[in-house]
Amino acid sequence: MRTTLELPDDLMKRAKIAAVRRGSTLTALLARAIARELAEPEEEGPDERRARFPIFHPADGDDRLLTPDHVARDEMEEDLRLSGRRP
Repeated sequence: MRTTLELPDDLMKRAKIAAVRRGSTLTALLARAIARELAEPEEEGPDERRARFPIFHPADGDDRLLTPDHVARDEMEEDLRLSGRRP
């Protein structure tokens, strides 16, 4: 499909140089770049960008969600241990 894009001059120059150095066409380079960008997950709102904690599968089969409270407790215990104090 043919289309027209308006890109900043410096970006277009860098893209053309990159295409030549890679032995590619500008069209192929831009198509790969767009495909790579679209393959990434869409940006989410601020709340959805927060880290999601993994679910551990302990030997007893009881799945437990690792919560921020667990992490905070473990970090505090680690800080105490590293400072020479026991939790």
